[in-house]
Amino acid sequence: GTPQRPAASNTIVVGSPHTPNTHFVSQNQTSDSSPWSAGKRNRKGEKNGKGLRHFSMKVCEKVQRKGTTSYNEVADELVAEFSAADNHILPNESVERQRRLERIKQKQSQLQELILQQIAFKNLVQRNRQAEQQARRPPPPNSVIHLPFIIVNTSRKTVIDCSISNDKFEYLFNFDNTFEIHD
Repeated sequence: GTPQRPAASNTIVVGSPHTPNTHFVSQNQTSDSSPWSAGKRNRKGEKNGKGLRHFSMKVCEKVQRKGTTSYNEVADELVAEFSAADNHILPNESVERQRRLERIKQKQSQLQELILQQIAFKNLVQRNRQAEQQARRPPPPNSVIHLPFIIVNTSRKTVIDCSISNDKFEYLFNFDNTFEIHD
């Protein structure tokens, strides 16, 4: 049959159309006596996130603690709790977002440098082809620099000692001043 409210005025009915048991909770009763406060239900495949079941349990806890309450009061308290948690999380997400944006800017800068380098190489190849066509012969073997190569930049006053292996695959540079290497 339908559960009847006990005569005491400070009790509320806690139940669900999906559960066969209805439970009368007194406002003076502790939450430990509620059938919903015992243990967590973990099912196989259940998410570890906070889903509908979690928020339903939060509503039940609020109602049990207050005894008599309104929908708006419970909703306001849950929204306040969520906002407090959200305000704690947002600064962390903001810092992480800034880091991601900085990494993106660095990668864009690197990409821009590579694009400029590729354009310079294509222009060099085009200039060399034009020089070959005008001379009507390939360049002399000792005048060719093969890719990849590096450019070493230093002051005019710097003394450079350069040794090259016979096969021209190894180069040894000694500088008496600072220098820059561009690849």
